[in-house]
Amino acid sequence: MIDLPLKMKKFTWFENNYKGSRLDRFLLDDEWLIRFQDIVQYGLKRSFSDHTPIILSSGDNDWGPRLF
Repeated sequence: MIDLPLKMKKFTWFENNYKGSRLDRFLLDDEWLIRFQDIVQYGLKRSFSDHTPIILSSGDNDWGPRLF
């Protein structure tokens, strides 16, 4: 299993905004990395939870124009 580097954030869990740790992650096997080029794991903005949401993205996808 391969643990991808986390982009945009250093930690995924915080305690009282002082302590941080990387608890949440995607683990991928070699086949995923062969099938999906430029796969990246991003940390998103945290809201009310003490965990930061993460998203797995495969390169720059063009989904067309934004509706809003």
